[in-house]
Amino acid sequence: MSKFFEEVMLPECHAARRQIGIFSCGAGMRLATKIADRIKEIQPLYNKLTGRDEPVGDVLINRPDEDKKPEEQWFANGEVCPNIKESLRNRDVFIIQDTANTTTGRSVNDHLLALILTVNAAKQGAYAPYVNAVSLYLPYERQDKIQGRQSYSAALILKIMDLAGADNFVTLDIHNEALMGVPNPKGMRLENMIASKSLIDYIDLHPDVVDISNAVVIAPDTGAVGRNKFYANFFEKRFGFFYKVRDYSEANLVKRMDLLGEVKGKDVLVFDDMADTCGTLLKCARILKDRGAKRINVGVSNALLSGSATDSMMKAYEQELLSRCLITNSIFHGDNFCQQYPVFSEVDVSNYTAEGIFCINHETSLSEMLSHYKKKDDD
Repeated sequence: MSKFFEEVMLPECHAARRQIGIFSCGAGMRLATKIADRIKEIQPLYNKLTGRDEPVGDVLINRPDEDKKPEEQWFANGEVCPNIKESLRNRDVFIIQDTANTTTGRSVNDHLLALILTVNAAKQGAYAPYVNAVSLYLPYERQDKIQGRQSYSAALILKIMDLAGADNFVTLDIHNEALMGVPNPKGMRLENMIASKSLIDYIDLHPDVVDISNAVVIAPDTGAVGRNKFYANFFEKRFGFFYKVRDYSEANLVKRMDLLGEVKGKDVLVFDDMADTCGTLLKCARILKDRGAKRINVGVSNALLSGSATDSMMKAYEQELLSRCLITNSIFHGDNFCQQYPVFSEVDVSNYTAEGIFCINHETSLSEMLSHYKKKDDD
């Protein structure tokens, strides 16, 4: 727990709107368990600081070893039917789903629909007064504008979640913050957490993994300029960026990349909100090496790692093209993943997510916490 959250945010938190409950969809149990355990630690401290007597104990409604574990029934044709086996009356329920978890053998569309239906089941079937969807990776968030005759898919997903009954939708480093202004028919709020706090803490604590003493910060494309300028300013480093020319006739196809910035003889830090096929990051690394860069380290908020991305990143690591890729645990890739693929190091965002969820449950604005975590003087 950060010193700021403990000393400033907790005493300012209002009373809980209802008793908090963490509920996991099938693919989100690992993250849900970590978040629940963290909230279990926060609650007694909050009671001590405020003099309140809110319930203290396990907040995870459906631990794997419990008889009341809800069933997520999958039919032979691919349909899913969530079945919540207890009433959620008088609970503020946060439904955790890892929509990009491929270890289950199911697709992002499967996990997304399971989340939508579970939200609706909690609201209409289990009578929860407050229901909050938590998917740190927001599916379809790259489809954030209308191009030609395409769908405005990102906004549509948010509206569907709103109509399903979600009061809040919690994400991590949304691809386009303009989506936070999308009007939802029933008033669902989109709460966008930031991974920078966790990534910066990891870098500060592990100079043996990522040494920034001789580093410059380079944005992988123009869409990531704001994010990387933040890191450059925070670490007091020089900044540059790539300009990416895409071929929109095919998904994930980049025709050419141009670099604006000097990297010769420098280590390079590259940050992005997501990595799908990792094609952009690997093209950046090759160009940076050709320009004389030394070690190249990458930080990614949501690592999708689709297709052959993991193998491609490992090959780049073995060829000393990449030094390290920091990924958060917003997406689960399997037990011992980082040991099996040492190009990756995992950064835990569950504590920070739990703090945000606690604030939402206690009807306290996240703005002060998010703003402070962007400052350099946080302990």
